[in-house]
Amino acid sequence: MTTAHTILAHLDAPLGPASSGIVHRVRRRVRALLDRRRLQGLRQSIGAMVAMYHSVPAEQGDPRIDPRWTMPEARFRSQMEFLRRHCHPMPLREAAAAIVDGVTLPPNAVCVTFDDGYLDNLTVAAPILAELEIPATVFVATGIMMRREAQPIDRLRWLMATADDTTVSVPLPDGKSAALDLRDRDARRGVFLLLDKMIAGASRDLREEIFGVLRDHAGGDDLQGDGLTLAPEDLERMAREHPRIEIGAHSVDHLDLTSLSQESLTRQIHGSIKDASGWTGRQVASFSCPYNRSNAMVRSALGSAGVVAATGDGDGRVLAPGGDPLRVPRFDPASLRWPVTTNSLG
Repeated sequence: MTTAHTILAHLDAPLGPASSGIVHRVRRRVRALLDRRRLQGLRQSIGAMVAMYHSVPAEQGDPRIDPRWTMPEARFRSQMEFLRRHCHPMPLREAAAAIVDGVTLPPNAVCVTFDDGYLDNLTVAAPILAELEIPATVFVATGIMMRREAQPIDRLRWLMATADDTTVSVPLPDGKSAALDLRDRDARRGVFLLLDKMIAGASRDLREEIFGVLRDHAGGDDLQGDGLTLAPEDLERMAREHPRIEIGAHSVDHLDLTSLSQESLTRQIHGSIKDASGWTGRQVASFSCPYNRSNAMVRSALGSAGVVAATGDGDGRVLAPGGDPLRVPRFDPASLRWPVTTNSLG
């Protein structure tokens, strides 16, 4: 294992599963059992449950992708097979329209969504969805796609793993800077978590400035999106080959929309919708707010852009009658943060 991969493993250690031997096998069996029991809770829901996936790598995985946002192919297939057998998978836009029109949703309704636009959504997840005839929505950040960039969190993680053992001066949102210690792995882990939170609320200029500082200490190395992120031509192929997959927008630059001016907000929303609609030949009308952050100004801008279903800052556990289709709540199957209680388990 290279030095970079060793550091990546250390950055992920508190979050990832055990990596070898009987502990790994036992954990996989327990996780599969929990998946089955918690997925049974979907059948007790009134309204539509909306699942949020990110990367679905092939079984060997990809060390360049933050494991917090991945679900291995076999586990994803197992969950989709459960949904096919026991639930009513339906398109997100269709579920949102039913809520608006006062139409009763089918029993056990569930919507499958993906954020960020990882390439494996096309190469791994889409064939499974097609085989099982499950509709889904894939939300993409179009500027990241056009620039052939990796996702911001994956770039940060890579740069943190490849940077020198030194102290770096990182710019802050208030215009000042902070000296951050990368000289040992525990300190580096703390800096990684700090910067992870910082870039979530940063402007694109500040985010790139932070990455530039780290890149200067990593021999100019940066993680590229080739082989990781969907390119425009990949999205066109997805739309053409997988008609059950709806394409949604996820902003242009994957920014916290609640931190933007009205002008910048409009550009991020309208720009991503225009890009994705142009690439696919379909009118995009669904949107996922980056970092799950939304407010009244964001929702007003989404409505003005013709968006009929949007995720971010949703109340409750399901998209239920009387709910706001521009505040769709979701749960994250990859981290087992299931929106069910013991009483709702079958």
